[in-house]
Amino acid sequence: FIVIAMDYLILSRHNIKKVFKNILGLHLGFFIVLALYLLMRTLFVGWSFFKLKPFHASNFTSGTTALWQLFTAIKILIYYLRLLIFPYGLKADYVFAAANFLFEPAVVLGIIVLLSLLFIAIINRKNNPMFSFSIAWFFITVLPVSNLIPSGNIFAERFMYTPSVGFAIAIGFLFSRLRKMNPRLIFLNWRYSVGLIFFLIIIWFGRVTFERNKVWRNDFTLWYETTKAVPNSARAHLNLANVYYQANLLDMAIEENNIALKLHPQSYYVFNNVGNVYLKKGLIDEAIKAYKVAISISADKALAYSNLASAYGKKGMYRESIEASLTALKNNPYQDDARYNLALSYANAGFSDKAIEAYEEYLKVQPDFPGVHVDVGYLYYNKGDLEKAKQHWLKAIRISPNLPQVKDALKLLKGVEIPAR
Repeated sequence: FIVIAMDYLILSRHNIKKVFKNILGLHLGFFIVLALYLLMRTLFVGWSFFKLKPFHASNFTSGTTALWQLFTAIKILIYYLRLLIFPYGLKADYVFAAANFLFEPAVVLGIIVLLSLLFIAIINRKNNPMFSFSIAWFFITVLPVSNLIPSGNIFAERFMYTPSVGFAIAIGFLFSRLRKMNPRLIFLNWRYSVGLIFFLIIIWFGRVTFERNKVWRNDFTLWYETTKAVPNSARAHLNLANVYYQANLLDMAIEENNIALKLHPQSYYVFNNVGNVYLKKGLIDEAIKAYKVAISISADKALAYSNLASAYGKKGMYRESIEASLTALKNNPYQDDARYNLALSYANAGFSDKAIEAYEEYLKVQPDFPGVHVDVGYLYYNKGDLEKAKQHWLKAIRISPNLPQVKDALKLLKGVEIPAR
């Protein structure tokens, strides 16, 4: 659509017949690439976001009227424009309530701004096509992220990356026109004054970027600052809980997860994370309960089933772990952790052949995991297949030369030299 808008406004100068002619000639490559992308997306990835329900997102409340998505999209458009013009109050997450009423002030303002920009684009299409194109660019690129179809994230600053190109074109156009006006001033040179204003704006934007870089320095600073700026953001508290989990600050992780649960009680991700924290603390029964709640909430159950399999395995419930791992792989055949848990549980339950099969499948996608090579090597060794045991153990020592388990394993094979580092 951007290509067609550019052709109509700039290349073909409003000649519709020439635009259609260019689509079949000059622009054909763009449409072929688009068709290939849509085909591959349909065949290999799918369009899962069409199946999303509003409660799967944590940064907005779904509306009650049939038109709430349209009203909310208009309301949020104003906020996007405000951030482009005055980028203050920036945050990694935003929380919005749905607009349910046409005459809500923010919706009314959004409609006025929307119609005004469209009117400006239309009246300038002949004399100032580049300016009209900048407006068209903005609206065309903001449409996919407008959440007319809920995508699970109603607002994010990164959604403005592409639309901001249109804004930059418009600003450049306006400043170039201002410099050409050249009115007579007593104490100032007009062209230098416009240039100075433009330079000061760049300095201000640069300062904002510098300050935001401090916040984005690492995961902790990002999500800690976001919880302070947006205390009712379940996503911010959830991500801060993950940071604490990675740092082994498990009590603090539980505290942040509990806040996230109060804000978003039906969050699959929060219950899954609660289970992870409990599992790391050794509270296996509590972890199992949390994973089961996560499974009951979401249609995408693969991750929670995989984690549930790990919890069952740690408790010695290998048959339950096998069942959970198989269910995870049924939901998502590419869930590598589930395949690893499956292999581990098969081995612990005494199903050596199935364990070897599962380990070999896992190694096809994770070939550089030395611990797995060691484990599957022992399975082959116990079966009497010394050659395959040796192959896996030698691969393990090439990946991690100082791993003591590999050296101990190779000592079981007579005549095998341990490679020097």
